[in-house]
Formats: sequence, structure tokens, C-alpha cells
Amino acid sequence: MPQFVHGKSKTVSPGKPLQEQGFTLVEVLVATVILTLVVNAAAALLMTGLTSYLRYSEESDVRSQLRIGMNRLERELREARWLTTTTDTHVLKFRMPKPMTDSNPAMPTLYARDKIIAYYVKDGDLLRKIYDIPSGFDGQVPNRGEPLYHPNEGVNTVARNIQSLKLTYLPAETPDNSYKTMVIITLEGKGRLTRPPLLTSAVQLRSPKDW
Repeated sequence: MPQFVHGKSKTVSPGKPLQEQGFTLVEVLVATVILTLVVNAAAALLMTGLTSYLRYSEESDVRSQLRIGMNRLERELREARWLTTTTDTHVLKFRMPKPMTDSNPAMPTLYARDKIIAYYVKDGDLLRKIYDIPSGFDGQVPNRGEPLYHPNEGVNTVARNIQSLKLTYLPAETPDNSYKTMVIITLEGKGRLTRPPLLTSAVQLRSPKDW
């Protein structure tokens, strides 16, 4: 025998639809658009932050390499005996003293075993190259301009991420570079995300009175 459950009945007004459960298509589309905008905004902020970090990191590295290169150039140039005649606006060449440890009265040890040092930029690296002077000296008074020399195996990288090396020699009115006493050095950095930074220094060579 059927059993009847007594309870409240729900009255439905004529012409009024039942309330539907869930989201409509319009609501889903609106939610999707909003979510897309939020994700894109977050991605844009993330990319901006990442780009800024990479730019700062690269610029710091380039400036660090510039300082390393400039410090080496300044230190050795101050110790140089003199510039060579063929030093130019992009290749720095000078004579570096390297006295012999054992004294020989038959030869002037003041200029014995000198080296020619050259600095130049190649493929983004600041390179240091050593040249031997076969005779060790050029008579009683060395040829200060351009002695006989040949390259040896001494080539090493001093700094990287270097775009260019630019040199100015003073006093300008002195025609022979070997008699110029000051060098203005400009190193230009090399980077993909930054405008190349510059580092400039003026270096005074030691007094020529004892040459």
C-alpha cells in the first residue's frame, strides 16, 4: 500500500521558470576574461622584474670588468719605462723594465731583459701581449722608440665584455709617442641589455730624468 509523506509543498507560480543551478555561459566567459587579464598582468610584472634584474646584473658585471681592466692598465703604465713609437689610438704599447738579478759589469743591467707590453681589444676581450727584446738591450742607451722585438707566447685575457680601447697621448705637440708622458685611457663596456658604460682615466708616466 503506498505511503504518503506529509510536508510542505512548494508552489510554483504560473509563467515563472524554476531557478537554475550552476553558471551561465556569459558568466563563464566573463570569469575567463578576468582571469586572463589577471594572469597577463602578473606575467607582465614578472617579465619587467626579470628584465630589470638581468639588466642590473649585466651592467654590474660590465662595470666590474671595466674596473679590472683599467686598474691593470694604470698599474703597469705607471711602471713603464716609456711608450713605443708605434703605440696608437687603439693599441697601447710600452717598454716594461725587468732588470737582471745577477749583475754583469760588462753590460748595462738597467735595460737588460726589458719587455714590450701591448694592450688591445679583440672579440670583446682586453688582451695583454708580451714581446721579447732578443738582445735584452739596444746598446748603452736603448732605442726608446721601437727596439727590435718579437712576440712570445705571453698572451692573456685581462678583462672581458670590453667593446673598445681608446687612447690619447699628451703632450699633443710632441711628435714622437715615446716622448709623451701622459695617456688618457677610455674603456667602453659591451652589453646586450645596457647602453655601453665608459670608464676614463689619465695616467702620468714616471719622470724621464733617469732615462
